[in-house]
Amino acid sequence: MNRDQVISRYKALVEKLDELPHHVVLSAGGALVMMGVREKTEDLDVDIRPSVFNWVGITLPKIAEENVSLRIKYDSFIDLHVLSEDTGLACIDGVWCYSAREMLLQKKHLANIPNRTPGKRERDLMEIVHLESLVRSPRLTARMA
Repeated sequence: MNRDQVISRYKALVEKLDELPHHVVLSAGGALVMMGVREKTEDLDVDIRPSVFNWVGITLPKIAEENVSLRIKYDSFIDLHVLSEDTGLACIDGVWCYSAREMLLQKKHLANIPNRTPGKRERDLMEIVHLESLVRSPRLTARMA
């Protein structure tokens, strides 16, 4: 998905879940596409409020993997995770994402997971460099929502 497709899928999900946009937050590749760190992403990792996660989890199975947060496979392009309310957010063109600083922490964590595939680890390390630059730049601002 390119940036326009990410925005479109995000807005459709917000509407489908009937949630406020700041309660539907992109992380991982989707957030990086919105920040301009990546051109494309294969899927969207979306964090939602715990109550909504549990509600969706009534009809869709929860998936547990080693070293990765619990998730729900919402459809072939969207995985749902539990939203951390203590995490910094940024709104970019109407799409709520974790802030560059939070994404940097996420990428550093992912790069150090023992079962992370080598190709993904290399991409993580390159994206860490971009995110470190973004964190130092005044281009993006973040706030707690």
